[in-house]
Amino acid sequence: MSSGQRDPRTIRDPRTIVAVMREELAGLPYSFAPYCPLEPVLLPPETLSELALVSGQLMDLLIRVALHTVRTSPSVAVGGYEGLRELLQSQEIEERHTGLMARPDALITEDGSKFVEFNITSTIGGMFHTRALTRAWRMTAPDSWHFPGADTVTAFAEAVLKACALRGAERLVILGNPKQGLDPNSRLYSEQVSALTRHGLETRYLTFHEFARCGHRFGARTAVLVRSGPETWRKAGFDARLLREVIEAGGLLISPVISRQAASKTTLALLSQEPQWLTGQERALVRRHVPWTRPVGTGHITFRGDRAATDVLLKRHKDRFVLKKAGGRAGQEVHVGLQRPPEAWARDVRLALADGDWVVQEYVASATVRTRVLDMADDAVLDVDVAPVVGHYLFDGEATGCMARYNVHDPVGKIGVAVSGAIRNVAAGAAAGPVGPVGPVGRRTAATADGPL
Repeated sequence: MSSGQRDPRTIRDPRTIVAVMREELAGLPYSFAPYCPLEPVLLPPETLSELALVSGQLMDLLIRVALHTVRTSPSVAVGGYEGLRELLQSQEIEERHTGLMARPDALITEDGSKFVEFNITSTIGGMFHTRALTRAWRMTAPDSWHFPGADTVTAFAEAVLKACALRGAERLVILGNPKQGLDPNSRLYSEQVSALTRHGLETRYLTFHEFARCGHRFGARTAVLVRSGPETWRKAGFDARLLREVIEAGGLLISPVISRQAASKTTLALLSQEPQWLTGQERALVRRHVPWTRPVGTGHITFRGDRAATDVLLKRHKDRFVLKKAGGRAGQEVHVGLQRPPEAWARDVRLALADGDWVVQEYVASATVRTRVLDMADDAVLDVDVAPVVGHYLFDGEATGCMARYNVHDPVGKIGVAVSGAIRNVAAGAAAGPVGPVGPVGRRTAATADGPL
């Protein structure tokens, strides 16, 4: 019997819940050990509503900062990568489609949500896990649990289809990571293709090697959905000029490369410094929801009234800071001062200064949430307090499913599936009634060449 046919009121046994999860997550990489969640992360509906609304508002500001930076600073390496500037598309395309897909990372605190970074590119992951987990919880959850937004994979497909329709693209090429692409039946990619094809868009998945062989055939009616980043291109020996040829032929690149500038933590640092063009309302939004963040450089910076050389200030307030690689991802290249011995932190600061592509962010003390997990080794149900990282998916300005990640025994440390073995889950509203308004969260309509919108 399919999990979709079960009566949700009958599923309460932990092992049965795990069986439902295994069925829904089949074909997706997911670790069920040492702990398996037995429920979604439960948040107040008003918290989920705030997350959805603020996500869109901050993403819009980050894109405006990114556009302004690239237009006014011709020497800036777009997204921190040399060569990406040649992949810029028309101003109208960059403005309209940069926010096509995104997912922020936010922490819930006693003072509201704090957004510590934004993933604003077509390489965002987890949407298939989010859909599968949401399906599993809907089979097991009581009626008072409510999940925000639409199916994440459907929302993703509709956003891509809309962009293709606007640009007159009749075919789509998904350019993927060759390691995952070795298996043409991989669920991560086969479901992307099927989700788009069943809506009438001719869709193919190609590895870098396959694209290099036949990319010259693509023309004005082609869109390329790039599901891997420049660091992967370089390791695979992929020539990005092949993507330039698609653009020059009148094709569409998804997402526009400005998205990598918007996703850089350096752009978040610029927003944290409150550009002069922000309105009073926007300044208040940034102050409330963006932690103090600054680029790590050789000059002086001011933190809470204390002004000093960057290295001096960072060492003086070690326990209040987190060092992050500006283009880092998946929890990698992150150093939490609170968890580093003084000598290790001094070395972290020295290396960050020498590299020149790091930011420092004020440490955010997250509130904890009580949740239930199964210790797979002991077959024991545990109630644990966790500090989740949460974030809605945003597809063409619409907020949908909310991903959640957390560690069971290290709530203050780095939270990443790869670096810390964090549990991947979803968030749901814990009280009766709808989670709150999710949907359009803001969209730019025009810009000038010499300034932000």
